[in-house]
This record gives sequence, C-alpha cells and structure tokens, in this order.
Amino acid sequence: GTPNMTPTAATSAAPPPPTVLVVEDEALAAMLVEDTLADAGYRPACTPDGLSGPADPAAAVVDLRLADGLDGRDVVRR
Repeated sequence: GTPNMTPTAATSAAPPPPTVLVVEDEALAAMLVEDTLADAGYRPACTPDGLSGPADPAAAVVDLRLADGLDGRDVVRR
C-alpha cells in the first residue's frame, strides 16, 4: 500500500506570528495600523498608552505624541 502522507499536528503546526506592539491613542489610526499588520501576517497588540500590552514584542509601532503626556520615546524606554 501507499504510505499515509497526511501531515500530523506536529509537522504542520506553524510558529505563531510575531507580535507587534502598536501604541496609538487615536482609534482610527490604531485600527489602520492593526489591520495592515494583521494582513501582513503579524499579530498586532494595540494599546492607547504603552502601559499595557505584551512585555516582549518582536517590534513596536509607537505614536510620538500621546494624549496623556507621554511621548513615544518614553514608551520605548520602558
């Protein structure tokens, strides 16, 4: 007979997509960035202030002027 060539869960499981932290306080801008990243195969994690979200993202897209007084450079330093 012919060997079974059906992939198993162990051989067909792809690694999770890289997480990209998106720090944007304007909802429309955040949605556009989030959709673009998701369409490109990334896993966006959006936050309006940079204080929440994943602790160790693969990359970050940061708004340089946030409404709460922080700026993007402050967020990156944290």
